[in-house]
Amino acid sequence: MRGLTNEERDWITYNYEKDQGQEDNSSEITAGQGFKMAITDPKTWLLMGILYCCYIDGAVVSNRS
Repeated sequence: MRGLTNEERDWITYNYEKDQGQEDNSSEITAGQGFKMAITDPKTWLLMGILYCCYIDGAVVSNRS
């Protein structure tokens, strides 16, 4: 932790020690519910379409010499 002041080091140490032993709240949402939310969100499909187009464009452009 070079470059940090003693106060910054103390703050990092405090936060690290405070986080130890904590568990995630797994009752909030399950993996299945998260997956269902992702596939029903139009932004997911928009992103997939954009990525697909980028991959096709990259494949076509990289083969030209």
